[in-house]
Amino acid sequence: MTKGLVHVLWRALALVVVAGALLASPTVRAQGEAGTTTARPRVERVQFRGNRKVEDDAIKVNLKTAPGVSLTQEILREDVHAIWKMGYFEDVQVEVNDTKAGAVVVFVLREKPAIAKIYVAGSEEIQLSKINEVLDIKKDTIVDPAKVKRNVEKIKDLYVEKGYYLAEVGSDIQRKDENHVDIYFKAQ
Repeated sequence: MTKGLVHVLWRALALVVVAGALLASPTVRAQGEAGTTTARPRVERVQFRGNRKVEDDAIKVNLKTAPGVSLTQEILREDVHAIWKMGYFEDVQVEVNDTKAGAVVVFVLREKPAIAKIYVAGSEEIQLSKINEVLDIKKDTIVDPAKVKRNVEKIKDLYVEKGYYLAEVGSDIQRKDENHVDIYFKAQ
């Protein structure tokens, strides 16, 4: 499966979880069984689980869900999308727990891994220091596959600039553990 397809599947799964959480709660439905309107619960508390590097407040500023706000499926869908757009998370899910005081909304997050090491191999024609100058990814930052791909192009451009028109450059992102990856650039 391509990474783009995996991204779309995760996003669809997150939206299904949000819809399921809302539909499971009878107070969230806009209409009751008899066609009468029921009150939407007010949010009592917003919590986050699974974020280690990204602080709660950094996430909250992107959300519409807040204490005192009426809980709707639309707002939760927009919040999942807003968290996803931050670019720091591989997975975003929502749990809604009804209490007497109101709804407790828990965003269950899985952060993207951080870059542990960056390796460059096969660079006999160009000095490693020159390649490092064009790389704009850094150790201990959250991995962004699109940025890795752009850096492959930067290395290719460097080879072309030096007259190596047939040089091929590839990359590989290898998961080291749950929270870290190593990035390998290989030039041939």
